[in-house]
Amino acid sequence: MQTIEESITQYGKAWSTKGLENIKMALKNCWTPVSTYVDTQNDMITGIDDLAAHINELHEQTPGNKLQQLSKVDHHHNSGRFSWEFTGPDGKKIPGMDFLEFNDQNQITSIVGFFGPFTDL
Repeated sequence: MQTIEESITQYGKAWSTKGLENIKMALKNCWTPVSTYVDTQNDMITGIDDLAAHINELHEQTPGNKLQQLSKVDHHHNSGRFSWEFTGPDGKKIPGMDFLEFNDQNQITSIVGFFGPFTDL
């Protein structure tokens, strides 16, 4: 069985992979048919096919983008978080954080993504 860190590495690799079928292959061990993804700019996405299509569409809309994991995965009780940075084709960097849930096989079952830094009170 893979570790949760390995699943997050595979998930991150999927975001850097080009081509719909290649993206699906990158997701096959870390994502399930009922896993969900949602962020502040998109509605809920469910399953490998829909997430792969979303990632592929992002590559088509912003060729040359890059997603980089910035922190280790902080996790407990089948939940966790990690920070990342999205670099657009123009070089603009957008920080973010994903909150996740995973199953007993360390596959990701849910990602909730946030863009930008925390705001002060």
